[in-house]
Order: sequence, then C-alpha cells, then structure tokens
Amino acid sequence: MVEMARMWTWPIAPFDHLSETPVKDKNHGSKTASSEVSSRSASVAESQKSSAPKPAVDHKRECTKIELFYDLFFVANLATVTITNEIVDVTTFKATLGFFSLLWFTWLQTILYDVRFSSDSVFHQAHKAISCAVMLAFVSCGAIYDTSNIDLTYAGLKYMSFVLMTSRLALFIQYGIVFHRSRGHQQTAMPFMLTMGTYLATAAGFLGVALGVQHYPRCYLAWYAICAFEAVFIIAISCHWRVVSFKRTHLVDRLSDLTLIIIGEGILSMSRRTYILFGTLNSPTAGTYGQIICTVLVAYMVYLLYFTHIEHDKFGTIRQQIWTILHYPLHVAILFTTDGASFLMLSRSLYRMTRVWVANWPLFTFDTWADFFSSFSSPAELASLLKADMDDLWSVMLKDPTHLLSLYDYNQAISSIETIDAAFNSTEWQNEAAATLSDLWNGVELAIFHEFGVAPHIPIGQSWSVQEQAESVEGVLGTVYLYFCFAAASLLFILAVMGFFAKKDVSKAMWLSIGIKAFMGTAVMLPVIASWLMDIGGIASFAPWSVAIVTLGYFTVVVSDHLITWFEKRRRPSHAEASHFCASPAQVSTHGDEVLDFKNECSDTATMFPPLNTSVGLNNEPFRFSNEI
Repeated sequence: MVEMARMWTWPIAPFDHLSETPVKDKNHGSKTASSEVSSRSASVAESQKSSAPKPAVDHKRECTKIELFYDLFFVANLATVTITNEIVDVTTFKATLGFFSLLWFTWLQTILYDVRFSSDSVFHQAHKAISCAVMLAFVSCGAIYDTSNIDLTYAGLKYMSFVLMTSRLALFIQYGIVFHRSRGHQQTAMPFMLTMGTYLATAAGFLGVALGVQHYPRCYLAWYAICAFEAVFIIAISCHWRVVSFKRTHLVDRLSDLTLIIIGEGILSMSRRTYILFGTLNSPTAGTYGQIICTVLVAYMVYLLYFTHIEHDKFGTIRQQIWTILHYPLHVAILFTTDGASFLMLSRSLYRMTRVWVANWPLFTFDTWADFFSSFSSPAELASLLKADMDDLWSVMLKDPTHLLSLYDYNQAISSIETIDAAFNSTEWQNEAAATLSDLWNGVELAIFHEFGVAPHIPIGQSWSVQEQAESVEGVLGTVYLYFCFAAASLLFILAVMGFFAKKDVSKAMWLSIGIKAFMGTAVMLPVIASWLMDIGGIASFAPWSVAIVTLGYFTVVVSDHLITWFEKRRRPSHAEASHFCASPAQVSTHGDEVLDFKNECSDTATMFPPLNTSVGLNNEPFRFSNEI
C-alpha cells in the first residue's frame, strides 16, 4: 500500500539535489569551541531537515529503465529514416539533416526535464507514454512529407507541425505541475515561468507553421529556428538560475547514451551494407576486406575519441551547459561520418563495376553510331554479341547474375533491337537502335546501383525516365565522399572545442590535445577542398581511399591523446603527496535560519583556490549556491 501511494504521488519541489547535507567534522582533536560550533551547525541542519517537506522526486545519478525505453523510439526513428532514405544527392542530405534536427531537439527537451524533475509516479509515466507516442508520430509524418515537393505534400508538413506543438504542450504541462507543487520556493518562480513561457511560445510558433504552410510553403524552415531558439533559451535559464541547473544530475550519462545510440546506428548501417556487399559480389577482393576493416576502425575510433574526453563530476555549471548544446553538431558529425564510411565501403566494388560497364559504351570505341552498326551484318548478330558479353561480365562479378535481371530485364531490351520495323542500317533503324542502346546502358547502370541498395530520390508525385534516374545516382559517390570528409573533419574540430569545456583544469597537455585535433581535422578537410576542383569522376576514383585516410587521422589523434595522458600522469604528483596542501573543511554556524558552509576541498590537481560553497536556509528549505564555473 505504501508503494502504491508513492507511485500516485504528484511531483513536488524536486530540489533535493540542491540541498546541503550537514558536513561532518573530520578533525578528531581536542573538543574545544570548534566542536561546539560543529554541534550547533549539525543541530540547525537537522531541525531544517525535519521541518522541510520530503521531496517526492528522487534525483538518481543513473538512467532509469523508462528513460532507456524512450531512447528505443529515438533509435527506431533514426534507423527507419536512414534505411528508407539513402543520401544520394544534396536534396536527400538536407532532408536527412532536417529530420534528425527535429528529432534530436525534441529528445533533448524531454531529457532536460527528466534528469531534473522526473519521478516514479503514474503522472510521470503517463507523460512518458505521450513522449513515446510523439516519437512514433515523427516517423509517420516523415513518410508523408517531402521538402523537395512541398505543393503535393504540405499535409505532411502540417501534421509534423502539430506533432511538434503537442510535444511542447506536454512539456508545458509537466513543468507547470512541478511549478505548482514547488510554489513555496520563491527562487523557483522566475525560472519556471520563463521555461513554461518558452514552451508555450514555441508551441504557438509550430501552430503558426501548421496554419501557414499551405499558403507559404517555405515557412517550414521556421521549425529549425524555433528549435534552436528554444534550446538556447532553456539552457540559458539553467545557467542564470542555478536552482534549476543540471548540477548533480545524470545529464552527462544521458548524452553519453545518445552518443552510443548514434554510433550504434552507424554500426547498423555498416552491418547492413556488409551483408549487401557479400551477398552481391562473386569474389570480394583484398581491397574490399581492407575497406571493411577501415570502416569498423572508424566507428571504434569515434567511440574512443568521445569517451576519453569526458571527466565525470568535473563540470562547472556553465561549462556543462555549453558542453551539452555542443552535442548537436557532434551527433550530426557522428551520424554522417559513420553512415558515409559504411557507404564508401561499397564504393570500390560499385565504382569498379560501373566503370567496366560504362567503358563498353560503343561511342567510346567508334566515332559515330553508323560506324558501330556497320561492324555487324545483321541485327541478330548485334543482339547475340551484346547478350554474350553481358552474361560473361555479370557471371564473373555477381554472385547471382539472375538477380540483376529481376531489377532490369536487359534481355528484353536487347531482343527489341531485332524487332525494329525498318531496314537494317538505315537511318531510321540506326536512330531507333541508338535510342534502345542508350536506354539499355542507363537501365543496367541503374540496376547495378539498385543491386548495392542505392536508389535515386524521386520526389513524391513525379515520374522520372530511366536516363534521369541513372543521372541522379551517378553522382552519389561524389556526394557521399564530400559529406563524409566534411563530417569527419568537423568531428575533430567539435571534439577539440568540447575537450576545452570538459576539462576542469587548463593545462599545456589540454592545449596540445586540442591542437592535434584541430591539425588533423584540417588535414582531413584538405582532400575535400581539392575535390571541389575535380569532376565527379575524379572524386569517385578517390572515394575508396577516403575511409583509410580518415582512419589514419583518427588513429593518430587517439594515440596522441593516450601518450599525452600518460606523460601528464607521470609528471603530476600523486594525490597522496599533495594531500597535505588540502585544508580541513571549516564550518560556521550562525543564528537564525542562516547556515554557512565554507568548504576547502582539494581537487585532483591540488588547487590552492577551491570553490566557495554557501548554503543558505530559505523558508526552512536549504539551497546551494556555488561560484564554481
């Protein structure tokens, strides 16, 4: 019965993580006036603790099962979109980036509430069910709108706006309930009202997009501006009012979990494309195995680069907030780095097969169609030669050549040459045969890309010819190569900035690590700049080597970071040798409701200027204020 009563409890002032517990006297010397001061301080703190209402929200330092369950919806959304919408051009790249941005910022706003105010209650579980439903609605809306053809899919944009509005209104209600139950704390009034006002304003903004997208199709771009404003404003509130900050929460763990999820999405793409590769090729080459090894190493290096820069419980309040918002560009970089690496794993085989096929184009050998057709005595001879060459080519390269026929029936296209209703080698016959061969080459090239799981992006409501589809996928290697290298370089730049905010103590070792990341990021970016001066063919020929180059760059950074850490530990004195520099904590108890606690705690680097922590009793409810940044 007690457990049932606790579950049905409404959330009340969830500020137990801000309360100051009585500090124990570590000085076991003579019991003089100092011991009397300590006893009075303990008695005052005990009286405050007994008189204050017990919070119903327990701030845990680890993720709860319901939070991990919510993350499953995030990874399901992301996996579904990346599988069904391959990035083949700039349009699909923008669409994927936009959908991920909406998904990420919605997840962020949800966990910013969870890490501070969530509780094991029916109220919280009901709102978590709404959050999961919102995530499911995301993927539903993503399937029915297309930003490249807004006129025909504006209904999907409208539904997405309503989903975003619903998620913010749910957060508005959640914060409102917590604010209502915490109304006795005067310091919480302003931050809660600003937070609720922000969510109400963003919900109104999404409603405005829903109402105006039919008449102003480009107004959907306001989604991203609203999400950015919302995130910055909510973070700024927690920076200014420390009473609602993320200190002593498991925010770092939640962001780390999401980072693992996004890396896992890259591994999922890698596994899927490895399956396609070995299910398609007849005999993979040594270069193919090298590509796979490099792709695996890239994902592993990304994991090492991220999780070696975090120092748990070392963040200052403002540094933690900046470090949090930097996860958006970081996760974008991880997503496109791992996805690009897994796609470029196919690039060597894909480039080799398409180049062999395109090299057989008749006009590469003959000056005109008339010269080519004149080398044959009849349409049957031409058809027989084409069919024999294609059967030999695909039997050598493909494990199952008949599967290509299911994607494009080239035998039917070849046979149609024999049924042209015109005299052989006449002008009319040559024109019709040339058009048939052009469709044949485009169709087979398109089937090769389909064989490797690559399909052109055709906007909803449009119909493309075989030639248009083939031209669309021809530039896929160049597109993937460019965004992969750019994302891989950006990942190092972002980690360099995050490393600065994640380290509590500024040192030469930290600056050396940042400098190495910035240098290697620039080195990875140089091939992208050079590729802009080349044509798509040049980029495609260089693309298979890009994963190996990035792997080498990441490996250099990982080894450098470990060497820097090793030398720093050898140079730094042990904590035991430096412990005599740490002063004992001093406690001062004053009259009334005011309790001051001046702590002098020695950090890992034995700093002589420790932070000042002051606990002030306010309305019989202790709060903590820290000058630690």
